[in-house]
Amino acid sequence: MRNQQKLYRFLFGGTLLVVAFFLFGIAVNGQTHSDLNKEFSFIRVKTWNFTSERVTASDKVGANEIWDNYLRENLTAGLAKAGFNHSDALPDLMIRYRLSTKEKKRVNVIRDNWGPVYRRGGRNYWRGRRGTSTVYRTAYDQSTLVLDIVDARTKELVWRGYDRRTVDDKAEKSLKKSVDALMDRLAKDVRESLKQKK
Repeated sequence: MRNQQKLYRFLFGGTLLVVAFFLFGIAVNGQTHSDLNKEFSFIRVKTWNFTSERVTASDKVGANEIWDNYLRENLTAGLAKAGFNHSDALPDLMIRYRLSTKEKKRVNVIRDNWGPVYRRGGRNYWRGRRGTSTVYRTAYDQSTLVLDIVDARTKELVWRGYDRRTVDDKAEKSLKKSVDALMDRLAKDVRESLKQKK
């Protein structure tokens, strides 16, 4: 019975570690989602341009002008790769975006005093002192990039994508990953839309 209780503590501590690593993975690797207007057809859509109004973020970091220019460069390259051409004269689509950042807390769990595990009589036993867990929080910046694609003729929103991920000291790399993830999702949604329209 005593060994069983120790085994339960061991498994509980391991479960906390798995949850912590899972949450850490989401924060680092990012989350990308999108919504598509299924009534809209991309068959004859070829050109795009940025909207004239610039949506400014409410926080100082997200309103960084250097990041804004870097985002525009990456979006232009990504849309060209997806088969859309930039045009100032009567574009088919209008692109607008918003970048914001928010400080988040990451929960870290460290399991101490595991003790040795030995096998006897076909069963595993854990021998050692009662395990302890150290829980601490660390702050990090999470960015949210929202990208809207609007029908230039009807002014209706036809696609929206957003990506959340951790921004570290290599912010430009993180922003490029956000744009790349959104472009991959857009390309996938456009392919699905074209299949349904055939």
